[in-house]
Amino acid sequence: IDLAVGVALKKKKRDAVRKGETLAVIHANHPEKVAAARKRLAAAYTISKEPAEKPKLIKKIMKEDLHKICFLHIYLQQNDMWQEHET
Repeated sequence: IDLAVGVALKKKKRDAVRKGETLAVIHANHPEKVAAARKRLAAAYTISKEPAEKPKLIKKIMKEDLHKICFLHIYLQQNDMWQEHET
């Protein structure tokens, strides 16, 4: 893993974009890798005059998993292992 490389997104899904605005900044330490990264990044964006659909935050609730989560929550509370966190 090279910690000197990465991408800083300046525009994300559903953001308005004007011509000439920066969508992302590529950080790289090899010029030849910048071109490949730029190509992959460009393929990840779709520019449209129509706004993108608002994504669902919850895709699916699986009853089996919900049961396990509730059981775990009750277990942690009963054993003084549960801590409430402020949001």
